[in-house]
Formats: sequence, C-alpha cells, structure tokens
Amino acid sequence: MLRQFLSPGCDHHAAVFAYLSDLGVPHIAITQGENPILYRSHGEDGMVAVPQINPVDTLGAGDIFHGAFCYYILQRDFPSALAAASQVAARSCEFFGTRSWVSDFETGFV
Repeated sequence: MLRQFLSPGCDHHAAVFAYLSDLGVPHIAITQGENPILYRSHGEDGMVAVPQINPVDTLGAGDIFHGAFCYYILQRDFPSALAAASQVAARSCEFFGTRSWVSDFETGFV
C-alpha cells in the first residue's frame, strides 16, 4: 500500500479499517491493482476478486473504477458494486487510452 494513501497514523490495511470505522464510516474499500479489493461493510470484512487481464494501458483506471462504482452502488449491495466496478475498470485497461473501451462497454459486458 502506498504510504501517501494511508489514513493519519496508519501503517497497514487493518489500521485504515479501524481508523475509518472509528469515524463511523460504514463502507470502506481498499483497491490493490491486480490483487483483490479489501473491504469492510457494516463491520464485516471481505475481499472481492478482480479480473485477471493482460493490461494495455492503466491510465484512468482508478477514475473509471470510481465512476462505475458510483453507478453500481445505486443498484447493488456494496461488495457487488465493487465487483462490477472492478470489471469495468479492468476492461478499460485492455484498451489504449481512456475512452476506446467505451463502445465495447455499451454492448453490455457487465
């Protein structure tokens, strides 16, 4: 985990979960690139597997993940929204550039 993205006084994932939970944050997720997404939802910890791909370009993947998550969280529970967002972000990494994947997405792959 990159240190610049840790919560104040935290040095590992468990500390981040504890810090944010103590602040009353009900849903927390930590993405890890090609590794599973770690999450805590209402005190329950879990992991979401992410698609294994051959990336072409990861530019914008985080922004794409966040946008897809905002879309899916209105329709699904927290872990399912994370999983769907990771599929969209992973698919976007299989194309060069931040938009060339969009026409493929519109065919309904998620």
